Amino acid sequence: LFKKCKEVYQSSPTLPPLVKCNERSMILSNGSEIVSLPGKPDNIRGFSAPRLIIIDEAAFASDQLYRAVRPMLAVGHGTLAILSSPFGKRGFFHSEYATIQDALRRGDTPMWHYIEVPASIVPRITPSFLQEERISLGPMFDQEYSCKFLDSEVAMFSYELVQQALDSGAEYERWF
Repeated sequence: LFKKCKEVYQSSPTLPPLVKCNERSMILSNGSEIVSLPGKPDNIRGFSAPRLIIIDEAAFASDQLYRAVRPMLAVGHGTLAILSSPFGKRGFFHSEYATIQDALRRGDTPMWHYIEVPASIVPRITPSFLQEERISLGPMFDQEYSCKFLDSEVAMFSYELVQQALDSGAEYERWF
């Protein structure tokens, strides 16, 4: 991430000057420090009081990583941002999305600030490109470009059917 940070960063006249930069971190003249941590829970424990944690491609990050970073926010009351396109109806990213949607359906304020940006409103992505992708990807287009969580292509039962079974487990116990 930071291999070429000096060239890229210093080409912007509006950013504060770099004090230090290496492959894993950078320190700016305003005192800010940016650290890139590995995506392995065992390798990040003990890092404390960050002001901001960003999990990029969060749908592909493990639930263990998510559980490992949350306690880091306790002391410094930092912010956690999870960014991603969907990757099926599984994992913490989908779970947090489902929690947001449930709160919105009830008329409650979700605990997350949720922003959805489908590719169709991104000016840098042309409609002709999206049309080509729609043809090439088929149903997966909606997941990659329209922010839709889809069931796994190999799932025997839909996510909703499994949730219904779990929500009313007593009715289904006799089947097993």
